[in-house]
Amino acid sequence: MTLLTGVAGAVAGLLAGVVLFGGLAVTVARLPASRRPVRLVLVSLVARAAVVGGLLVASARLGPGPLVVALVALLAVRTVLIRRAAEAVPAAADPDGGGSWT
Repeated sequence: MTLLTGVAGAVAGLLAGVVLFGGLAVTVARLPASRRPVRLVLVSLVARAAVVGGLLVASARLGPGPLVVALVALLAVRTVLIRRAAEAVPAAADPDGGGSWT
């Protein structure tokens, strides 16, 4: 794996994570106002899967190293977005009174 393919894998993974989890957040936020929630969920799922799948396949074509880097970057985006979501939930909304999801 060269530096260029490693960076390409990282960029693909970051973009995949933002599309996958950011798109999921947008979908969930739009569900209450949706007239056709099933259609919204299915279209969102197919679109996000196509983009993420394409990015991961492109990383895999560069070799196993860039694919691993892409997957690690995708999980890093997931971790950041989960922490942001946990901070956005007020402690009063937690029935246990704590702030932890674990």
